[in-house]
Amino acid sequence: MRFEDANIVAVHDDGTFDIQYFSDKSVEKNIQEIHIRPHQSRYTLAKKKAVDDGHPIPVGTQVMVRWKKTGIWYVAVIRKFTFTSRRSSYRVTFSDTQNSTESYEAEWFDVRRPVSYTQEV
Repeated sequence: MRFEDANIVAVHDDGTFDIQYFSDKSVEKNIQEIHIRPHQSRYTLAKKKAVDDGHPIPVGTQVMVRWKKTGIWYVAVIRKFTFTSRRSSYRVTFSDTQNSTESYEAEWFDVRRPVSYTQEV
């Protein structure tokens, strides 16, 4: 379902609304409340999506990161999470580089929590 920016211009006794769209000033009448949501900025919606997708992952968490050049997944540790209206990314340090201070910026979709499992003995 796609939402358009609009103003509520009338409230009816039956609980429906008339709305006027910003784009072309057209009016749609008797809209049920289920089809209306409060206005949210693109930034708010993008941040909500990132959180709904399980981000941000806390700093210090061991994760799997896909290296852009090869597409291979490596173990890394989250050092920082950055969120802007245009993108979300992590600064990570790979675990195979001992005592390395060099870090790598990874897009949020290239970072996954490792699958944990327990083995019965």
